[in-house]
Amino acid sequence: QWGYDHSEAATVLSLTQEQLDYYHKIGLWDLMSDHTDYMIGPSDSNVVFVEEIQNIRNAIVKEVALKDMNIMKMIEILDYAMLHEKTVIMNFG
Repeated sequence: QWGYDHSEAATVLSLTQEQLDYYHKIGLWDLMSDHTDYMIGPSDSNVVFVEEIQNIRNAIVKEVALKDMNIMKMIEILDYAMLHEKTVIMNFG
C-alpha cells in the first residue's frame, strides 16, 4: 500500500499496463525470473529478497540493451535495496 500512496518516491516505479506488457515482450520479467526461485510477471506479485537482488541487477545491466528511464530507475531501486539490505516488492496488481 505504501508504494501506491507514495508513487512519486525515489524507491517506487509505477508502470502502465502498456509498459508492463512491453517489458514482458522484451523479456525483462523472464530475465528476472531466471535469477530467482519463482516466476516474475504481469499477473503476479513478488518479493525479491536481498540475496537475489544483486543477481537481478547484474543481469539487467549486462543483458538488457535498452536503458530507458524505467530501466535506469529499476537499477537505482535495486542499488538502494542492496545498500540498505531491503527487499524489493513487485506488485503487478
